[in-house]
Amino acid sequence: MENVYQAYQECIGQFTITRDMGLQKLCEVLNLLWDQIYTTIAKGTADKQKRGLYHLFILQARQTMTDLQWLDDPQVYLSVDGLPQRKRSNLLWISLAGVAASLGLGVWLFIRRDFLMLILLAASLVLMILPHLLTSRVSDTQRSSSSKTEFRLNKNKLLSTIAETAKRIDNDVETVITLFEGSQLPETLDSAARDLVVVLLRSQYASPSDFPIELSSAVKSFLHKKEIEVVDYSPESAGWFACMPSNGERTVEPALLHSGRLLRKGVACVKEGEAK
Repeated sequence: MENVYQAYQECIGQFTITRDMGLQKLCEVLNLLWDQIYTTIAKGTADKQKRGLYHLFILQARQTMTDLQWLDDPQVYLSVDGLPQRKRSNLLWISLAGVAASLGLGVWLFIRRDFLMLILLAASLVLMILPHLLTSRVSDTQRSSSSKTEFRLNKNKLLSTIAETAKRIDNDVETVITLFEGSQLPETLDSAARDLVVVLLRSQYASPSDFPIELSSAVKSFLHKKEIEVVDYSPESAGWFACMPSNGERTVEPALLHSGRLLRKGVACVKEGEAK
């Protein structure tokens, strides 16, 4: 099998992806998926250069598949704590007030003691007012609100993104292979083709030890055949670079020249104060 999209279609059924899956778990599943896709396609790809390109572009896909565009719009939930407890507490106080008022009325009807009746009626009045006083004092401290935001995974968007990425990898691999085998002059290469060459060089400069050896040889041979000169950053070649301030100095992307003429500017990190 020499097609990433076909490998994706074969492998995706082995993984479970749900809408309520957490981001960390999702990343783990995506990494395992890309590993399985590469393992599947590497078995069916005899060409070492092509296999190296698949390895490189799939690795880049794993590193860039962190876009949260696969999430649905966030759902915000608001909750208020403490209200049920206050309602039960108020009911208790009102019940006590009712008992005191009933006792006061009974004393007045049957015993005819005005003083005791007044005491009981006053107590019932206090019991009715007391919960409102307590509530007004503690409502601000007892009543607490909290909000919770939930994100749900849009599975269709995610699978569509992976599928489109797989198709793009297939297209980029074929484009690079055509470049390596073609006879086009450097000036006639379109911007997309040049961008892919730069992607390869950038990856090689970023992590030379992880860059496939067979791919490194192919890139070097391609550049030599096209008479393209690769220039690293130096103070003398600074005019061929877009410079970014940094603590150190290094070439991020080399500049590309043909017959002394600049084909594409490079990118470099230079010490602060030297960037222009």
